[in-house]
Amino acid sequence: MASRRSLNPGPGVPPRATTHRPVLKKLPPPRPHLVLKHPSSRIISRRGDCIALPPVDTLQRVRHRRPSAGFPLHPRDETIMTEKIAETIQESPLFKHLNDADVKALISASDLKIFQPGERIIEEDQNVDSLYIVLTGRIRVWTNGPAGEVELKTMGPGAYFGEVSLMSGNTATATVEVKTGPAQVVAIGKQALLAVVERDEKIRKMLQGVTLARAKDTIGKVFK
Repeated sequence: MASRRSLNPGPGVPPRATTHRPVLKKLPPPRPHLVLKHPSSRIISRRGDCIALPPVDTLQRVRHRRPSAGFPLHPRDETIMTEKIAETIQESPLFKHLNDADVKALISASDLKIFQPGERIIEEDQNVDSLYIVLTGRIRVWTNGPAGEVELKTMGPGAYFGEVSLMSGNTATATVEVKTGPAQVVAIGKQALLAVVERDEKIRKMLQGVTLARAKDTIGKVFK
């Protein structure tokens, strides 16, 4: 029988280096993903968990609902924002009576945007390309009068602005900025909105009435 080779080298032969196998440690199980409950969210997953809105910094970096080059939105985030836009439009008194086709047209032309306190959404004497509906935060509206800055109004969730310029075709008559926030707003594109206004007499009369009332209010406060 062959003898087992000795692991001890002979005289003058350096001992062979031994390699040590790394000790594998068992990692703890991953922490479960936390699904945060947002107080204003009504979007429920199939598992019954309330889905959180995207974090504020995500919405700041992605101003538009649609993905942008270099920073695509996660499909779930885009779905959540689309649902929130749809909910806002459908619950607005301005659009409650619209048919499904017109509602879908407005949703597809809308973006969810977020602004910080002090940030301006509309600048006086500039063109306006959207109708805005406030979701969260407080919005301050002011204009320049003969004696300086004139405070026109403060608006909160559910209010809308930008309709005066859209209906008249003129530049903005006031500056709109965030008073407290962050403020989330739904911006409905001008062309889609005007197309719906042209087809729907009720919404056209509502916007014309609001436009006239706000114009009179502005003139009264500026030249009082």
